[in-house]
Amino acid sequence: MPRPSKEQVAENIRNAVVRATAAKGISGVSMADVAKEAKVSAGTLYLHFDNKTDMLQQTYLHIKRAFYASLTASMTAATSAEKIRQLWVGMFAFVSADPRGFLFIDNTGAFEILTAEQAAEAQIMQEDIRQILADAISDGTLADLPLDVVTTLLTAPALLMARSSVMQDRTFSRAELELTFDRVWLSISASPTNPH
Repeated sequence: MPRPSKEQVAENIRNAVVRATAAKGISGVSMADVAKEAKVSAGTLYLHFDNKTDMLQQTYLHIKRAFYASLTASMTAATSAEKIRQLWVGMFAFVSADPRGFLFIDNTGAFEILTAEQAAEAQIMQEDIRQILADAISDGTLADLPLDVVTTLLTAPALLMARSSVMQDRTFSRAELELTFDRVWLSISASPTNPH
């Protein structure tokens, strides 16, 4: 059997970080927990990370970058309504592919573990998305709601679906995602027309 590549080992370790953190919590997880979960030696972990904080930071940023890439991958729409729909599709593509990773970045983000430089990178990604929403409010596509309210209404279903995927081993059909988007759209749009 061929030896796994360095990237395959790194991906296995990142997945183990996510699983171990879900089981033990950010404060409770240790390098030993992750090594055991990944079925690697502690020495192998130290080839990838300096310490627990570095491990959590790198894992968070890796998943956050992948999430951002999924959100913006097909950002070719001309109108604000179409852009928001593409964000939604990208978000749920990511949640479907990696619900544990989505929950990890949501939970870990609250712990402020990033260095100033790392936090600045994460902030740029977040601001790019917030700007799309702010532009949609400014051009009258979205209702004149606080930006945090719009963000919450768009992301709350993703969190619930990610939790259901992990806890109940449930997948969501395209029809369920469409129906959910249609209902969310009614709550945030300035007009009831759906951007299909």
